[in-house]
Amino acid sequence: MTRPGRDPSFPGPLRAWLQVRRYAVPRGRIERAAERRLAGDWRGACAAADVDVAFDPADAGRAFGADVRARLEDDLRHLVPDLLHWHLPRDVTDRGGLTALAPGFRVILARYGTGTRGPAPVLSVVAPPTPTAPQRLTLEFGATVRECADWSVVPYLFDDRHHRGLLGHYGGDVRAPFFAADGTPRDPADLPASRPDAGDPDAGDRAARSERSALLAERPDGGDEAVAAAFAAAGIGVIVEERPGGRPTERQTWTRLARLAGCAPMLAHQIERLTGGGPASLSVRLPDHRFGLHVEAGGRHRRPLLWVASPEESKRRRSSPGCWHALPDLALLRAGMIAPDELHPLVRSALFPERPAHDRPAGPALAEPPPPVRVRCQGVWHLVRSGGGGLEIPHGDEERRREQALGAFGGTVNGCFVAHRTWRAGTGWLPRALRAHRREVFLRAAHGDTEGVLRLLDAGLDPHVRDGRRWTLLHALYAMDHEVLLPRLLDAGLDIDATEHEGYTPVLLAALNHGSPAFVRALLDAGAATTAPDGAARAAGRPDTLAKAIERARREDLESVL
Repeated sequence: MTRPGRDPSFPGPLRAWLQVRRYAVPRGRIERAAERRLAGDWRGACAAADVDVAFDPADAGRAFGADVRARLEDDLRHLVPDLLHWHLPRDVTDRGGLTALAPGFRVILARYGTGTRGPAPVLSVVAPPTPTAPQRLTLEFGATVRECADWSVVPYLFDDRHHRGLLGHYGGDVRAPFFAADGTPRDPADLPASRPDAGDPDAGDRAARSERSALLAERPDGGDEAVAAAFAAAGIGVIVEERPGGRPTERQTWTRLARLAGCAPMLAHQIERLTGGGPASLSVRLPDHRFGLHVEAGGRHRRPLLWVASPEESKRRRSSPGCWHALPDLALLRAGMIAPDELHPLVRSALFPERPAHDRPAGPALAEPPPPVRVRCQGVWHLVRSGGGGLEIPHGDEERRREQALGAFGGTVNGCFVAHRTWRAGTGWLPRALRAHRREVFLRAAHGDTEGVLRLLDAGLDPHVRDGRRWTLLHALYAMDHEVLLPRLLDAGLDIDATEHEGYTPVLLAALNHGSPAFVRALLDAGAATTAPDGAARAAGRPDTLAKAIERARREDLESVL
């Protein structure tokens, strides 16, 4: 589907979010978590989805009563922990390729009022402390005193009893905007007019009104009138204080509203869920933007009125609950970057309720080796393949020795040999397709996809591959299941004390990046040195011993391993 270069409905970089959808929540993890959840094993579902549970419902019962425990356990049976990974905000950028969960982000999932004094207990989830930490979530229960995001009013983001409510988040009702209920893209000729002066669609067709709102927001020549019309199509009025001559603050307000206009259907949905059409005053903090909103709804107002809040207003008012950050799936679908069957199965069924069953399980594609890549070498095109435990190139041993000697004396090395050398060295030239494959390997590792990395190794991936940071798979192993992979990588001959571009060994990286104590002990038991061997880390003022790394990262949980 042809799309504009900018999608106002989603402010994030779509190319980076495509990587998130491909690798951050693997299909195998989704399937294992669903199997345990449907069997009534909520703990097993959390374990399968890389969610650690930091409480015991029995303790909750003793502290807050049997009724709270019963409600909590009922909610846990319907929790979809892999959907938390799917929907939680992330630090995503095209530059640098970050795809990690937003560090330290905490969100309330459910509240359990008891009528007693003191803060009511809540079920909450918290993201890892840093972008480089293992991408595991922690589920917590207890009284919370500090303010954090509150998703208790949007259970469709994590509860299998409510998941179909996700359609409303995107501005849909019986179908998603721009799509039929079976996931077929709508014909552009059938879409609403995008002129500000055109009539609105039928008030009962929420998806059509959301389409008109989005198309108005996408008009490159629309100006302030189109921005106001985009909000109006979604059922929201905007207030901008107009002054003679158009003062800078007024212009800044329109600029901010223009950035937000594509999200108007989402805002309308959140406002409706909170107010139920009744009178309310809301303060909205927008994770995707550096400003907040104030909303007045109900009473004498025919529709909710919204304006950009001043910093003083934002500080003075407590943020309203809800999910106020944009979700990427509809934008990715409209751009043709993913297909409906590549979505999380519950997201797919929510957005496309009439879509027929697919010939394979829904979800992100499984890890597969890439096809052979053409490389210009010695004046002709050669095929280079990732497989057989290495990077296969069409050259014999004698040619390899000759090129190796040539490179050692500073001569020009040909294409196949450059690719082969870079594959194991980490730095240098690689064909684009091999760079993408290498990036997939290390993204899967960063997101804890042990099964995906094993699948690639079984298909012939070179275990000695290094990425652009000169990380080996041992450096990345702290984010995966080391019990499965460590013996295999050591048997393949990987150097347990290899250094990456900053001079860190795998054990130092594990300590610095919140790798588990069990993994650090496993490396030490396998013979890992506690001091980096080449001095590069020390020369740059970085911790070059395990003790210094533990101190730098404040890892009290690792003090016993020394």
